[in-house]
Amino acid sequence: MKNLLLYGELNEEMCRVADERLCSEFGEGYDATADYLIWDIPYGIGMDEIREKLEHLSYDAVTLPQMVVLVLNAERLSPMCQGALLTEIENEKRCFVLCSRLPLSQTIESRCEAVTVPKRNPYPEYRQYLAGSDDLPDGENQVFDELMKAFRSNHRAYEVLKALRLYKEKDKDSFFALYKEDVFRIFRALRLLYSDELSDGTQKTAERIRVCSEAEAKCLRTLPTANELNAALYAALA
Repeated sequence: MKNLLLYGELNEEMCRVADERLCSEFGEGYDATADYLIWDIPYGIGMDEIREKLEHLSYDAVTLPQMVVLVLNAERLSPMCQGALLTEIENEKRCFVLCSRLPLSQTIESRCEAVTVPKRNPYPEYRQYLAGSDDLPDGENQVFDELMKAFRSNHRAYEVLKALRLYKEKDKDSFFALYKEDVFRIFRALRLLYSDELSDGTQKTAERIRVCSEAEAKCLRTLPTANELNAALYAALA
């Protein structure tokens, strides 16, 4: 099977498409073999960690025709880390399936079948659609309920920061403190909420969507500090 690069907004949807393609190619039960690996890329992954992962590919597949590697959160790979994968991606004995919410390098893309997973709302509740998942902690789901209410209030900027517990410094119950790796969801939710308002045709709303989109992309690639998050929020809510 040719390497597969899936672009989409929701990890769950990309994983569903990946499973369908892998089942079609390798049959049911492929994921129960030792030839199937899952790499969930953390924020700030470095070259040493990539090299360590690549060491696990030093042997050939035993059960499946190819060694299969599912790479989640591939947008967190730096250009250097993406370059380090090239040798293995070009190895026909390997099959990489990369799931990314942001564009990867053209070099990587040229060696894969790139597929865009269609945007759709697979969830019955709008709040789950905003958050981008139906499997979040109860506390995080509650925050998104509060975020929607705050967004529609007369004092939007203050109420949003209050909903996220970001209106005072070093709040241990803030969204950043509790769900640090999910801060990109804040800007995703704001982007979608602003998009719903775009029918008014205001240039200010379009600019806010752009700001939220850029902040979302940055938070997907690199985890911001609390101060960086606050600065991005102020810009998005200005």
